[in-house]
Amino acid sequence: MNCSQMESVLLDYAAERLAGAERAAAEQHFAACAGCRERAEGFRAVAQTLEDWDTPQISPWFNARLRQRIAARIASEEALGWNWRRAFGWLAQPTTAAAFAAVLMVGSLALWSSHPAPARPVAAKPVVQSPQKAQVDELLPVVEDFDMLADFEVIQDMKTASVVKTSAKKM
Repeated sequence: MNCSQMESVLLDYAAERLAGAERAAAEQHFAACAGCRERAEGFRAVAQTLEDWDTPQISPWFNARLRQRIAARIASEEALGWNWRRAFGWLAQPTTAAAFAAVLMVGSLALWSSHPAPARPVAAKPVVQSPQKAQVDELLPVVEDFDMLADFEVIQDMKTASVVKTSAKKM
């Protein structure tokens, strides 16, 4: 037997549950391997200690006192803090749960239907522009998108010229 095979039978050997050829093979391995022998002696000492240990007698009133302590603890926790079961216990009844679901559905429907319809865009009157102004108006938004070009004086001049022309036509 080798050390890995001893792992599977070590506890049985320590509890003296091995018999026959397995016990002889284990003892032969213990004669050659000091590590496994020490582990087996340790397990045997623990097993012997557990066998010698006398369990204390349980008081006949132990269960009654334990139940009283548990009930007192639950009562103190309910008195001190928030109790989810008490707060939402009414949902455990099928009729109240169905009524709650119906109220939620009606409220959701009312909220959904209260949104106004999106406004339709009003068609703008076609404005006749000069070809040069049309080109400037088309290019201006494209040029404004470029941050580094927005500070050039040429673009500023185009903006002011466009504003001046627009205000002059309105007057």
